Amino acid sequence: MTNWYNHNSLYQSIADFLKKYDLAFCPRSPFYLCKELGIGLIPYKDTDHHLINLSKDGFSVNQDGRYYIFYNKDAYSRRITFTLAHELGHIVLKHHELVGTKVLMSGGCGVAEDQANIFARNILMPPQATKALLPFDVNHDQYKYYNVSKEMYDIRIRHLDQDIDWIDKFF
Repeated sequence: MTNWYNHNSLYQSIADFLKKYDLAFCPRSPFYLCKELGIGLIPYKDTDHHLINLSKDGFSVNQDGRYYIFYNKDAYSRRITFTLAHELGHIVLKHHELVGTKVLMSGGCGVAEDQANIFARNILMPPQATKALLPFDVNHDQYKYYNVSKEMYDIRIRHLDQDIDWIDKFF
């Protein structure tokens, strides 16, 4: 279980996940990963006001030990990719149990949100694979290959060396 303020524990969990699902150089869609983990995916629309009021992007639910990710299917595909990976991070890092709630959505525990973001960037754009492709990314559009937003790509690049240093400790 992830310790809130322990980077060792966080990055150990990320490295373990990358190894278990062979993601270090072969990233997979969060749709695929959720299916592998038996996580139910429930799409909703912008017109589903009761769900949009909970979150415009998505949220995760722990119902008696079974996990579900609700996501806004009207969002653009790169946003959906990040949302699923972020919510998957909450599940893998056991945030529902640590926070003590069935539903996790934006605006919750700041540490949990930060950790889910770190998890998402590392599984969507694994640091070693990203670094290996950087010399060939002359147009800075590697983000298209990974189906993430330009903003997520910029964040990934900004934290690339830091993430490599942390993950290499556990790989």
